[in-house]
Amino acid sequence: MMSRISRRRALMAAAAAPFLLSSFSRAMAAPRRIVCAGGAITECVFALGHGGEVVAVDTTSLYPASVHALPKIGYFRQLSVEGLMSLTPDLVLADRDAGPANVLQQLGGATGILHQFQGPISIAAIPDKVRFAAVALNEAGKGEDVATTIAADLAALETAVARATRKPRTIFMLGTVKGRMAGRGTAADLVIAMAGAANLGADFDGYRPLSTEGIVGLKPDVVVTMFQSDAAPESHVDAAVRAAQDLGLADLPESARPPVIVIDGAALLALGPRSAHACYDLARQLHPDLDWPGLPGRPWVS
Repeated sequence: MMSRISRRRALMAAAAAPFLLSSFSRAMAAPRRIVCAGGAITECVFALGHGGEVVAVDTTSLYPASVHALPKIGYFRQLSVEGLMSLTPDLVLADRDAGPANVLQQLGGATGILHQFQGPISIAAIPDKVRFAAVALNEAGKGEDVATTIAADLAALETAVARATRKPRTIFMLGTVKGRMAGRGTAADLVIAMAGAANLGADFDGYRPLSTEGIVGLKPDVVVTMFQSDAAPESHVDAAVRAAQDLGLADLPESARPPVIVIDGAALLALGPRSAHACYDLARQLHPDLDWPGLPGRPWVS
């Protein structure tokens, strides 16, 4: 037989249960303080509808436009524990190359608020990055919907590019002043292949400096490059003309001067939600003889 004290406790627990459940539900529904380290991760969070919870981003996070008003945590490869914790985040989402490693170890071990994407540099990693962010945000279902849509856009890109009969010999220059050429294992190498071109830097790893003479000596069909966000030409300036000048190509004889394509590096190289559309745009410029009807519009692509 239940004692009076046990019966009283049971009644008190039953009476308190609705209040505790309500409090728990309010706590779960409360906006989180999210910090993003990596432009693609930031775009994933916004694509999943949680942009309003982001309180700070790194300097590679340039999209959507609203992130420019947020506090910055610095370059995502050079993070500090003190800088991150001063923002009192509930969740820190970091891309694969965020660092340094000891900072991430401290942050993850001491607080448990760190989630870092560990996927490779690959086509599959693009939708997988959305899935990663979605799991961290308890939005796995929505994340799968967005990831599946992006995967469909990537498949449409692959089908469109497969029509090309030749692969332009391409140099990708990271930056237009004292730029570095992209080699194997880089995001640039991947997107060049996705766009149906051949990377002339495929015989070395990472990036290495390349002079104007070096560019000319490789005899590329095209040079692809990007401006740093704080050095991009103004809207009234032809970006390709400006890039050719910066790279030292503008004064060359026309027969020796390769055409220059300027891309949005944040959209293309971060391997995030906008990469399929950005790569489609690059492929269209690399293969102007083909018909390019475009990819469907998506909410996460302006």
